[in-house]
Amino acid sequence: MKSLVTKRNLFTKDKVEKAFFTAAPFFMFAFFVFLNSVCPTFADYKSDVKSLVDQVVEIVGFIFRIVGILMTVYAVGTLIQAFQSNNPDAQSRGATTAVVGVILIALPSIVKTLNLTSYLAK
Repeated sequence: MKSLVTKRNLFTKDKVEKAFFTAAPFFMFAFFVFLNSVCPTFADYKSDVKSLVDQVVEIVGFIFRIVGILMTVYAVGTLIQAFQSNNPDAQSRGATTAVVGVILIALPSIVKTLNLTSYLAK
């Protein structure tokens, strides 16, 4: 019975107010620091944005290729085992995984060929 009484008294009005007024200055300070960190600039930002977008797309494309290679290697192994055990469900899953892996490998080349990064950096 005593534990219920202590739990009930855990959130009294005085304690909640004290916690709020203790934490409020910290959150106000963090909010004002955030507001002051936004700094508009009037420089030529389009070339910077385009180079940044190209770098990010290049890095993401590299990651996609690595993941695609790993998925394709895994899918080939799965397909070999599925054909050996004559398991149509595993054959279907392996083929699907292989197709997704090949698409991930080809995706960065498709993005470069279609020049899709130009739409992001307008």
